[in-house]
Amino acid sequence: MKKNKKYRLVLTPKEIKLLSLSPIKSNRYRINEKQLDLIGGLARLGKRKRFQELGKDTQNPRPIKDNDISWEEKKDGAFWKYEGYTSIRSLKQALDFCKADLSKWHVDRYIFNSWDVSTSDKLGNITTATNYQVKVWFLPKIDFKVKKPEFRHITVDSGKALQMWVIVGCVHRPYHDKVVWDKFLNFLEVNKQDITGIIVNGDYLDLRSLSSHEDWIPEGIDLGVEYSDGLQGIDEIERRLKSDVKKIYHYGNHEDRFFRDKKINRIYGSTIPSPHEGLELKKRGWEIMTDWKNGYTTLGRNLDVFHGVKTGMNAAKDQLHALPRRNHLFNHTHRFGTFSNKTNTSYNIGCMIDFDNEMFKYVDRGVRNAWSHGFAIAYIDTDLENHVYPIKINKNKNFFFKGVTY
Repeated sequence: MKKNKKYRLVLTPKEIKLLSLSPIKSNRYRINEKQLDLIGGLARLGKRKRFQELGKDTQNPRPIKDNDISWEEKKDGAFWKYEGYTSIRSLKQALDFCKADLSKWHVDRYIFNSWDVSTSDKLGNITTATNYQVKVWFLPKIDFKVKKPEFRHITVDSGKALQMWVIVGCVHRPYHDKVVWDKFLNFLEVNKQDITGIIVNGDYLDLRSLSSHEDWIPEGIDLGVEYSDGLQGIDEIERRLKSDVKKIYHYGNHEDRFFRDKKINRIYGSTIPSPHEGLELKKRGWEIMTDWKNGYTTLGRNLDVFHGVKTGMNAAKDQLHALPRRNHLFNHTHRFGTFSNKTNTSYNIGCMIDFDNEMFKYVDRGVRNAWSHGFAIAYIDTDLENHVYPIKINKNKNFFFKGVTY
């Protein structure tokens, strides 16, 4: 500093408090020698020019423009910047202030900065304020639909000609009985010209890789492997049917594991294919039923086909008691049985799993001993009445239909 010159001392409110300066009048303070030494130390340590000579142009630095706002928008993102004296200390305050269209953008990252700025008038009166700077980067919002079961009621009621429908469920690939499966495929091939439609009636896939009940998963098994094996089975079915055959796929409680796995839906969302997407069913022309508890297909006037919710030895009886005015055909229990009242019948049509596979030893051998291999054939006549033929496969893995042993 030069002798015989007047200077303005630039301090922040925090520094004024730290130095315990005594005010004489507005923006004027009495300073003793000790305080002056401290100020000299601040001047040497800090980057700010503490002493400004009065009467020079440098005494009035350009003030920060309040509410200096910029918005830059591109195809792959947007950037918002604010600088001014309005206190913005949270992301919510920033979004409220910038009024970004959150239906179009979501926040990628953000930065908050603040610092004190001192300015003075020609008389040397110092004004100190806090300047805030906010930067927010946005990315385009991708709208995706959370996957969840959807109720459907499919009806098949054409009465122009006799229809032959094949219903098979509880295959539990890749843990199916390969001998039984091959004989079922042979049955489809032999009766190819007569078959009008097929219903895969739930639990076609086991989806052990998504199970929340069992911790053990065989080595080499993951969701991709299970989908790949299931797709192979769909190919095998389609190669043995006419190109114009009607095809319906029902979810069972095992396919529903995909929807029940909260981690998949929360973290991976729409990036992981659902069971019917993994099996490419939609583009292959299959009708799809994802609500395994409530969805069903009605063949003709009065035959409801669904995966099943009843369990136990008397599942067919319990199902008919629940809805006594309908005919029912279901899987789910892995058992084989029928129960009738005066007018309607409930059919429990077995499964196609490998009873000896380690995957099914979560139940005791007494329960497994009650399981049966089987499927069903349902004829719908021109009056839309149903004629059901449950096909029970014996212990030797053979069955009989139309004079042919498979």
